[in-house]
Amino acid sequence: MKPNAPSAWRAAWRERILFHERYRFLRLPYLFYRALLALGPTSAFTYLRAKLRRKHRSAEPVCIPVGRGLNVSLRDCHTDLAIFEQVMLLGDLLPGKTGAQPAYIIDAGAHIGCSSVYYALKFPDARILAIEAEGSNYRQLCRNAADIPAIRPLHAAVFHRSGHVVVTNPGDQPWGFQVGGAEDLTTDHGQTIRAMTLDELISLSGFPHIDVLKLDIEGAEREIFAAGGQSWLPLVRLITIELHDRIKPGCTQSFEQAVCGMPHELIKTLNNVIWINRSVP
Repeated sequence: MKPNAPSAWRAAWRERILFHERYRFLRLPYLFYRALLALGPTSAFTYLRAKLRRKHRSAEPVCIPVGRGLNVSLRDCHTDLAIFEQVMLLGDLLPGKTGAQPAYIIDAGAHIGCSSVYYALKFPDARILAIEAEGSNYRQLCRNAADIPAIRPLHAAVFHRSGHVVVTNPGDQPWGFQVGGAEDLTTDHGQTIRAMTLDELISLSGFPHIDVLKLDIEGAEREIFAAGGQSWLPLVRLITIELHDRIKPGCTQSFEQAVCGMPHELIKTLNNVIWINRSVP
């Protein structure tokens, strides 16, 4: 898909502001502006105060109001805040127009729940299954979803086969947890957790189809798409995926090969690829 000129211009400047050191002085004003648009003045200033905390206080937790009496609880003002910015302020999970309102959403790799809360606020009638593998992230997800009945948290790993996997964190980052079978890992340190395939998750959800499937699973997407998706891909109308070739080379190739046989549209956002299934009305 070739974007129109104004959209391409806006996307290019946003990428420069957020990622290029030359424009770093514009980042905070731009993020504050996005917070004002997305959350309103009170929440935007709460975000700004958290963003401006000095280094010695950056590990302190913060709660940011997101509307309807709801808060997103962050464990720190560094890593969790960065995820909050990407999801809640920059709207990196969906294209500008989604068509029909999504009713059934699977958030695979839900982390602390920012994406699930974002979907719940944007689509109040939707039902959301939020899956997270790592224990501390899952506990924070449950905390953030506690007042939103539409979100159903599930402590499991999304994988290409059933069974149990080991959760490790080679990069020691709260968003960098990876899963793999014991035979695939170079270390015996980590949590063991139940692994479920997408077929199993769709069956467990009880959803007749999936309007939005978000996949942020730190490289496990390579094996999932390499295993094929003929049984579940036709049930999915839109996939938002972060491809982790930097962690596991071949993720993009595996994904593209799995979806190439279906009519579709691809949209690139700042960190994700959005696949729209054009074989579904």
